[in-house]
Amino acid sequence: MNNFISVTVVLALLLSMMDSMQNLIDLLVGNNDITHLTSEDLKYLPLDYFLNHVHCVNLLTIWGKLPYEYTSNYKLQIRLPCFVHYNQPEFQTHIDGPPSSQNTCPHCLQASTYQ
Repeated sequence: MNNFISVTVVLALLLSMMDSMQNLIDLLVGNNDITHLTSEDLKYLPLDYFLNHVHCVNLLTIWGKLPYEYTSNYKLQIRLPCFVHYNQPEFQTHIDGPPSSQNTCPHCLQASTYQ
């Protein structure tokens, strides 16, 4: 894993020569499985990657390893899973699979429209 940091730095430098940032991140991360990355590795990934490409359950798994600048971002905070409405008997969402993120939870969205 020690060599991975130097590879991360090299790949970040190659970003200017690549057509797309997403191609570089795909090379770095692989199958969007970022749970194995360390906090040192995660700081090289841009915030947009977490906002657009990381599932809310994976985001929760790595939350403690993310830099403060990311965890204090409201847009990223609402991408965390909604456990307020998930798996509650009155909502019957427990049959729908993993929890949705707060920004896609229909109950959270409904509540936010009235505020």
